[in-house]
Formats: sequence, structure tokens, C-alpha cells
Amino acid sequence: MKSTVVVPTYNGKKRILNLLRSMQNQSQLPDEIIVVVDGSTDNTIKAIENENFNDLPLVVHVQENKGRPAARNTGLKLANHDLIISFDDDMVLTPHVIELHVKHHQKHPDSVCIGYQAEKKPEINTPNYHFLDFRYHLSQKWHKASPHYPKSMEMHNYQLTTANCSFPKKIIKEVGAFDENLKEVEDFDLGTRIMKKGFLMFYNPDILAWHDNTDWDFKKFVQRQVQYRADDLSFVKKLEVEGSLDERLKKHPRFRADTKYNFLKSSIINFLANPTWISMAEKKPFTLLPKNFRYRLMDVVATAFTYKRKRPE
Repeated sequence: MKSTVVVPTYNGKKRILNLLRSMQNQSQLPDEIIVVVDGSTDNTIKAIENENFNDLPLVVHVQENKGRPAARNTGLKLANHDLIISFDDDMVLTPHVIELHVKHHQKHPDSVCIGYQAEKKPEINTPNYHFLDFRYHLSQKWHKASPHYPKSMEMHNYQLTTANCSFPKKIIKEVGAFDENLKEVEDFDLGTRIMKKGFLMFYNPDILAWHDNTDWDFKKFVQRQVQYRADDLSFVKKLEVEGSLDERLKKHPRFRADTKYNFLKSSIINFLANPTWISMAEKKPFTLLPKNFRYRLMDVVATAFTYKRKRPE
């Protein structure tokens, strides 16, 4: 079974180099690697050319900036092989990722395989330690809550992340490509269409890749969560207009993005959606609080901002 890896990148020259280096250490190389440079202005192409990736079946395609969904679609169109393995440019692969994706599809053709996009537990002296450890805590929480292989996911609990997943082209031909009008939920939209068509979706945590974006902090994280929720709401409205938001989908947490709260809960949300909480989160005395309590509070603060649709500046 031949495979094509598709990776979109925008101004990610440091990240994409680390991903490609981890490809060189795979127990099984893919048959093709397509990196779609989506209008980058940071000399990504030159950075790749200056590295020695001659042992990789690498194709670098350059296009004007069209957004991540369009870059993914470009990669799908250019792919010469039936099995697509998708990564974000900030992933670092453990040695058997490609091999395990291929083995999954040999055993379960016409399905989707989702690998574990993990956060590394940071060393105590790492810059941004308190935020990075919080993010590690969240990734562990997501990992434990997801149905693990060999059990397949269901409509009310699936999470398709194209940061580390694989699927045959046949599925894309049947359900359609990524919606280029969506910013942050193009993979969730694709997953919804895949689930509705009855294709099986599996989460295999043994297919492990690490996120490589240690420059983030709590403020940037909350800003991203606010954007996610705005896109979730747009996506829900799109399905409502289409008349395709069925009862099974309504049970999924992402489809409860427009929840209305009573006066008390709304007052608590208003209190927590305050930039002061953002500035306190990674400093003393806040960092002296018990870790479980502190991370729960950070999670609630982030949620408060998302429900207010308020981007911290």
C-alpha cells in the first residue's frame, strides 16, 4: 500500500524542518511527501533547500496564500497515491508513525485513522513551563476521554484532527474535500461528513506525534480558543441552514457551542472573562496554587472567554 503525506505550511520554516527531520527517522518512509507552502514570507523554501532531505520523496509546492483548507486540498490533488497521511507542520513524529498508519489501513480499508497529537511534558526550567504543563494536562484529558482503538468513534464523541490522521482518497471522492470557507474547523466539518456517510473512524494513541510549538503562552491559547468557538458557531449555523444538523450531532460537545446560561452562570462567566486572569495565570502567587485546582481554573477562564466570544488583547 503506497502512501502520500500531505503537509500545509504558512510561515513555519522552523516547524516544517523539525517535521521533515522526524520523517527521516521513520521505520517506514512514505512513498511521497507533499509540502504545500501557502504563500509564506519567511523563506520556508530556502530553509528546506538548505537542509539535506535527499533521502525523502519530497515535493514542495508553492502557491499564493489561500488558507489552510485550500492548501490541504492542493495537496490532495497533487497526491499520486491512494492513502493520504495528513500532518500539521508543527508535529514531530515518533519513529513508527508512518508504518502504523499504513498497517491500520491494511487491516481496516475505507476507514479513518486518527493518531495521538500529544503535548510533551515540559521540564521544570523550560520557558513558559506553567502554560506548557497546563497544555500537557489538557492533552492528557482529551486522550483519556476519547474512545481508543479497536473501538471506533461514534457521532457524539468523534474528533477528527488533521494534525495526525490518515484516510484513503476514496473517502474524499465520496464526501468531498475540505471546505475552503472555514478557518479553524475544516477538519471537524470533514469528519462530520465522513461520519454521516457511515465510514468508521478510529483513534489509535500508539500513533504518537508531538506538537512542536513551545513559543505559545496562555494568552495566545485563549485567543485561539475564541477563534475555534466562533468557527464552531458558524459551522453549526451552516448545518442548520442546510437542514443537516441531526439529533446525533446535537449531542456532540462541539455542537453545544451556543449554549445559553442562567443569570448566575452568566455572571460567573462575565467575571472570569477578564484579561486580569490571563495576566495572572503564569505568575506568582497564582502558580503557587495546587496544580489540579490551578489548571481547572485556567480551563474555566479559557472557556469563559470563548463563551463571551471575547478575544484577550
